[in-house]
Amino acid sequence: FTARRGQAFGLLNASIDLAGLSAAAAAICVLAIAGWQLTVRIVAVAVLPVLAVLWYLSREPIQLSRFDVGIRETATRLLSFGQIKWITLAYIFYMVTVQGAVAFIPTLLALEHGFSETAASAIFGAMFATGLVVKPLAGRLSDRFPRLYVSGTGLLFATVGLVLLVAAPPPISALPGVLVWAASRKLF
Repeated sequence: FTARRGQAFGLLNASIDLAGLSAAAAAICVLAIAGWQLTVRIVAVAVLPVLAVLWYLSREPIQLSRFDVGIRETATRLLSFGQIKWITLAYIFYMVTVQGAVAFIPTLLALEHGFSETAASAIFGAMFATGLVVKPLAGRLSDRFPRLYVSGTGLLFATVGLVLLVAAPPPISALPGVLVWAASRKLF
């Protein structure tokens, strides 16, 4: 995968969004029947059989033990390379700003834009749907253009999406704001 490494990573990461989209659809169904408290309980109980199946299907023995991940050595190595250093720093800023806001999107949609819990969950699910399209595209772009430029463009679009979502009049700005913001998250 040396020639099209970005595209391979884009396809791999898009599968994560397929899982997120499925989870959002399941949440909408459960929220339509019960409130969020019951939804959290159902998810907590549903995780146990999933863990058991993953443990059963695992090809290697699972061992619980302490190990050293070498954070200091890894950080020193990463920050010693020019382009990797800047991509890593951009990604840190991205994670702190953009990812920090993800959990609050459904609440923002419900409280500030007046959407029901179900509609807010559906719009939140649309964020994952954008990843199915944008992540493979971002991978292709990163194979053709410098990754730092692709990442920087993602941050620029994230800013535009958040401004649309927060500053533009609700509820008209909600869906375009979320989609632009989501696309930028997936572009990164």
